[in-house]
Order: sequence, then C-alpha cells, then structure tokens
Amino acid sequence: MQPASASDKRDLDRTEIPDDLGNTIKKNRAYKLQVDLPQRGYFLLINQGVSGRKYGLCPSRAYYPDGNLLGISPIVLPHVKGLAKSLSYTTPGKEYFLAVVTEEPLSLSWFKPDSDPRDILINESRLSEIFQQVGKQKSSVFYATFQGIDKG
Repeated sequence: MQPASASDKRDLDRTEIPDDLGNTIKKNRAYKLQVDLPQRGYFLLINQGVSGRKYGLCPSRAYYPDGNLLGISPIVLPHVKGLAKSLSYTTPGKEYFLAVVTEEPLSLSWFKPDSDPRDILINESRLSEIFQQVGKQKSSVFYATFQGIDKG
C-alpha cells in the first residue's frame, strides 16, 4: 500500500464486499446450520423464532438425534441421522440460537427414541427442566442470532 495523495480522486470499489455476512437467512430457503464448538461434551441447541416460541433442535429426532459431541467438529444440523433435510424459516425477523455444552448428557423427559419427531416445542415446563439439569453440572453457553429477510 502506498499513501494516497489529496489529488487522488479514485474511490474504493466496494462491489466485491458481500451484502450477506453470514448472519442473514432468506425466507423459504433451505439451510443447514454449522456449529463450531471449542470443546467436547453433550450438546443442546434451542432456537427461538420470530414468534417467541422456542424449539429444541438438539437433541431431537428431527434435526440431531445424538447430542454427544465427542470428537465431532463441526456439527451440522440437520444431521444425516435426523429426519428433517433442512432448516427453513417462513417469517422475516430475528432468529436466536442458544447452544449449551455439558459434561454429562441431559436426561430430558420428553426426548425418547420413539418420541414424535415434530415434538420439539420447548414450553416453560421443559425450559425449567433444562435449566435444572444444566445448573447441576459444569456447562458452557454459546449464542448466535440471524436476521431473517424476505428477499430471496
């Protein structure tokens, strides 16, 4: 780089700088979510949608049936063993993701090998159960947001 002089009237070409910085999701598009976590353990992932509802994505039969992260990096949702093929959002707005990694697996009363794969809604009772179990062991919490937009 050379210092620019006051007589230099050229402007910086910004056309190659992408508009989408990786935190935008477009309405009705199929996505996979890649999560890179710095540690091993057991994985819980909750998505709070635009409506305020919370969904358990991991563990879930639909998106990621096994929350064990031993030796796995990165994590991709939906997992090949999950029943869903992609994540897709229908309403523009903020999508929040909360990831928790624990030393021991959580024993969630509603998550069973034969549970309905669509039963992923996290109500207040389920959220309380999660917090009670997470609070009893060493854990790490990670957070990300994405902006859902109409374009696409």
